[in-house]
Amino acid sequence: MTSLHQTFGKLHDPRMDRKKQHTSLDIIILSILAVLCGAKSYDSIELFGKTNLAFLKQIPELKNGIPSHDTINRVFSILNPRTFERLFMEWANTLKDSQVSEHVIAIDGKTVRGSKDSFHHTSPIHLVHARSVEKPVVHLEKSKKEVVHYQ
Repeated sequence: MTSLHQTFGKLHDPRMDRKKQHTSLDIIILSILAVLCGAKSYDSIELFGKTNLAFLKQIPELKNGIPSHDTINRVFSILNPRTFERLFMEWANTLKDSQVSEHVIAIDGKTVRGSKDSFHHTSPIHLVHARSVEKPVVHLEKSKKEVVHYQ
């Protein structure tokens, strides 16, 4: 049983038992995995499921195969969004390691507009900001030649 099963198993399925071909837990797990892999619609969740069926059978039960995009849509339309969000945040927090923040470096980069000089064959100025999450030190890199450190 995965952490997804443990967390989203708490979610109440409001559908009638006699009409269920797919458990809401299977649909939710399939949808989360698909969205994490880039799915942006119910159609793409269904396509992800059909494309990766052999792998997915190891995680959710999927006794009746991959649910249709209409079924996925119906399940999500009747779920309580606040409860789903709370459970999703609870699940995401289980993925955090207490030691991870020590090793995270936030990186942001920009290219200065209009700084490229085609006549002199010089590349544009690139600014890169890197910040340690634990130690607030910012490094500024300009055109990959000079590095400035800020405290």
